[in-house]
Amino acid sequence: MRRELKLDVFSLLTDQDSTLARLADDIALCVDALWILCEDQATARGLTDEDFGRAIDAERYGEVQNALVSALVDFTPPARRPALAALWITVQKFQKDGTERAVRLIESDATAAAIARQMDAAEAAATKEIATIIGG
Repeated sequence: MRRELKLDVFSLLTDQDSTLARLADDIALCVDALWILCEDQATARGLTDEDFGRAIDAERYGEVQNALVSALVDFTPPARRPALAALWITVQKFQKDGTERAVRLIESDATAAAIARQMDAAEAAATKEIATIIGG
């Protein structure tokens, strides 16, 4: 995984770019990492990497992501496992909190007003451009 995806399993607790955060944020990276781990078994069953990726739908993705991280946690030395598991829980919490904040912002009156202002400005600019074309 280190060479193919620039994903260093051995630095899960120490890297600056936070391998766990990358796995939490990047669906393709997560699926690709899982493919690397399962490739021999999958190809033995006649699956291509594309078949494998298509089989992981949105409903299964969370389960797949957790399975991958659990496997990575199990791959680390036992003394580091509790810290790594706690870090994954924290990453998931911040991801959930970030999503909830984004939804609140998107649904806010302030966002609706800002969108309305942008639409009004775009409409005024289009009206002016059309008047210039027709009158010009």
